Amino acid sequence: MSKQKKYSILLVEDDKLTSITMADSLKKYGRVECAFTKDEALYLNEINRFDIAFIDLDLEKKLEGLDVLKALKNSLYTVILTGREEDNIISDSYEIGCNKYIAKPFDIRTIDAIFKELSLKGVDLAKDFSTSIEIKEKIEDCARSFINNIPVHLRGETGTGKTRLAYKIHEYFGCGNFVNINCSEFSETILESELFGHVKGAFTGALSDKKGVFERANGGTLFLDEVGTMSSSIQKKVLKVIEEKSFTRVGCSKTLKIEFKLITATCEDLEKMILQKKFREDLFYRINGLSFTLPPLRERNEDIELIIKRYLKNNKKKIILKQCAIEELKRREWKGNVRELIRELDILIGKQQGIFYKKDLMKSSIPVQIPNVDDLDLDLVTSKGLKKYIEELESLIVNSVYKRNDKKMRKTLRDLKMSNSSFYRIMGEGDYSGK
Repeated sequence: MSKQKKYSILLVEDDKLTSITMADSLKKYGRVECAFTKDEALYLNEINRFDIAFIDLDLEKKLEGLDVLKALKNSLYTVILTGREEDNIISDSYEIGCNKYIAKPFDIRTIDAIFKELSLKGVDLAKDFSTSIEIKEKIEDCARSFINNIPVHLRGETGTGKTRLAYKIHEYFGCGNFVNINCSEFSETILESELFGHVKGAFTGALSDKKGVFERANGGTLFLDEVGTMSSSIQKKVLKVIEEKSFTRVGCSKTLKIEFKLITATCEDLEKMILQKKFREDLFYRINGLSFTLPPLRERNEDIELIIKRYLKNNKKKIILKQCAIEELKRREWKGNVRELIRELDILIGKQQGIFYKKDLMKSSIPVQIPNVDDLDLDLVTSKGLKKYIEELESLIVNSVYKRNDKKMRKTLRDLKMSNSSFYRIMGEGDYSGK
């Protein structure tokens, strides 16, 4: 997690006891200057450079804080902190230009969220993902939701960078541990143990107590990847944890209370899965606080050069890709998205040479030649029926590649560029954990 920036803070509050109490709480965020009147506030603003001001509305005169807001609104981040909750006053404050309107008594978690949101101004979360202003704004929306404890749901094809983005958001704006789990990598039984943990003797092989990801994420961030692959039973249990902020380990009756910020991700169409009764609608609305789809690399061609240069810059071994090589990489389809591009760069970095031209690039991205229809046994196709023929062909291909890859599920998914749900549909439910 990045180091907490220190701010210059102006506190405008006429009640001295409240001012002392709040100033003491604000010291952790930076230097605090207190003003008890409108004139003191305006004077302090003239001789200091403040980043943020907390303004009470009722000073020497009722609603005099609005005059302070008018004077400060263009120079710094302004927060109205008041006991006033009338709609017309709230509306006037926002129309004048306040950034936040908070009801008293102040809550330290709310104040903490304000400072984390303020820190968004100094962070370019999108720099490793895209040059697009639209994508940059959506990533900032994700961070803002995360700061305010609203669940973030990331969508996109495999390899677009969902896990990296989740960690980036936590790194800058989270606290505690970042705990992530890819739900597709475990069978139902093992996934339950990974999520909830277990006690010794809970099942055969449970030789000691184990903390699950829910427990390890307490006070931090939980990232659930590929949530669309969870079974209905696991979905129901996860929903209960999110709603009740508590759980029990497998084999134990003791209830443990937890608190974490939630980020989820999937490459599946969850709305379609809901219609097919494969994903719980109530769980979907719990995790879908703010949803953002990371576009595939082929739809943001202008970002390929950005990703190449940033990745090479951060690598210890320095190599040069000539512009002709970069242009060739920009022309490719990248079905495996950023992950596939990075894999190709790693191969180049591993070579002895230091300068690469178009001719030095791998040929792996050349389009695959589809078999000629004359090479197909059309009598076999018609005898089985097209659907049955394709199902058997899928099964043959997936099983063959799976065995060739020494039964490594994740490598098979990457090689075939297929989803987790498609793999389980073809291979059948089974224990593919650790593969």
